[in-house]
Amino acid sequence: RSFEEIPSFLDPWERYGLVLRRMGHFEKAIEIRQQSSSTNQNDLGVCYNNIGLMYEKMNNFTVACDFYQRAVAIADESLPRNHPASVRYASNLDRVKTIIGIRHFLNLSI
Repeated sequence: RSFEEIPSFLDPWERYGLVLRRMGHFEKAIEIRQQSSSTNQNDLGVCYNNIGLMYEKMNNFTVACDFYQRAVAIADESLPRNHPASVRYASNLDRVKTIIGIRHFLNLSI
């Protein structure tokens, strides 16, 4: 996707983080995401999920799992179980847990 597709309603830090992510600068994007975290629980859940996605993309599944768990915990407190965000966070967590389990079974480093 092009950089023009980045939503203009996002705050400047979030926009910067998305640009870095799309350029493959995941560590810096994670740092920016953490700086832009809001105190709004739903926003924080989105942020944790997105940080989890970045760690997953870097094949750091254990850390990704931690951030997905945080997103799921927030969603469990603030959203209905069948809310699309709740379902997405739980799906991401399940996927990473499966990857970790398979890698452990095959004796690959996590």
